[in-house]
Amino acid sequence: FQRRNALMSMNVTVAEQDKLKRKLQVEVPLAEVQTTYEEVYQKLRSNIRVKGFRPGKYPRLLAEKRFQSVMAGEAMQTLVPRYFQEAVTELSLKPATEPQFDNLEIDKTKPFRFDVAFAVVPEFQALAPAAFKLKEQAVQVRTKDVEARIEELRNARGSLAGQCSEPARC
Repeated sequence: FQRRNALMSMNVTVAEQDKLKRKLQVEVPLAEVQTTYEEVYQKLRSNIRVKGFRPGKYPRLLAEKRFQSVMAGEAMQTLVPRYFQEAVTELSLKPATEPQFDNLEIDKTKPFRFDVAFAVVPEFQALAPAAFKLKEQAVQVRTKDVEARIEELRNARGSLAGQCSEPARC
């Protein structure tokens, strides 16, 4: 099935691989991809130092061509966690394992799609306390057992003390 989030208008497709395993295919809209690329470029632009150009004045097309892999990596590091968390929250899923991401290829001219597989925490019904029957067992403590335990504690925690209050005179 597919759900649309009004806030970020992403598409999420859920596939149940097993009772506890889910595979999500998340599609990030093109507008969000381009906005993220713009943010990445603005951060990168201030750090680019190329001989022959003043800081921050390197042509955008050359920067995008030269630093394409860096920009793609930064964009993915921004988009994947944000949209994964949003998809999990929207679908009320509780991941029990680390998510395994797949198909992480981003292009600023297309919507970004990625797959993620993980196991979920199983749902279960808590039983009412009245459903449990407990039997009371009588415990008999013998004097011999009490005396043995007291002796164990004396040996373990006891300390030697002198008989006189001033050790130098004894």
